[in-house]
Amino acid sequence: MPSITLCGLSIRVTRKPIKHLYLKVHPLDGRISLSAPDTMQWDELEQFVRCKLAWIQRHRDRIQAQSPPTHRQWQSGETHYFQGQAYELTLCPTAGKPSVTPTAHTLELHSPPHSTATQRQQILHGWYRHQLKLMIPPLLHHWQTRIGVTVNEWRIKQMKTRWGSCNIIAKRIWLNLELVKFSPACLEYVLVHELIHLLEPSHNARFYRLMDQFLPAWRDRKAELEAHWYC
Repeated sequence: MPSITLCGLSIRVTRKPIKHLYLKVHPLDGRISLSAPDTMQWDELEQFVRCKLAWIQRHRDRIQAQSPPTHRQWQSGETHYFQGQAYELTLCPTAGKPSVTPTAHTLELHSPPHSTATQRQQILHGWYRHQLKLMIPPLLHHWQTRIGVTVNEWRIKQMKTRWGSCNIIAKRIWLNLELVKFSPACLEYVLVHELIHLLEPSHNARFYRLMDQFLPAWRDRKAELEAHWYC
């Protein structure tokens, strides 16, 4: 796979039929990848990466300074994501009800002084679930009306291999809890994708024509999901 090397950094480049550039520093090992439009010239890509070198280094330094995501303890200083933004987790011991309060740059996790990592994870995931439940209904109302379909039920669950799924017979859709960590545009893309399955169950030419009709920028949103997977 082609790559750009600048200042000792190797950036893996993937060409896709998208309109925008998506740069990611992978949280597990600090690898750097760039999803780029098919039409963009190589020197333009190099210039983009050169302008982002300081940003890349900041993210690599943060990754190296914290525990790997797979061994998180949900402690102060860890990086967590919400609606496409990175936040620093800050523990706030409290004798009151556990909660999460977002500020401009932090997620304040209010938990008992001697809470365990599992308990803190449950508090944060509970807050994530609540936030996603607030985000879905207005999007669902808008897109059901526009596409001309109706679901009988929607649910949220943690999924390892899918962003969403649709039961055509029951008219039920599932959405991955991880979507709360991405920009609302990504959630909208997955929701539209599943709703269109009520018109066309298969991923065939008609399905993609419908995606282009209702959400012309869906490829960019799909690429954003693929390029910014947060663990």
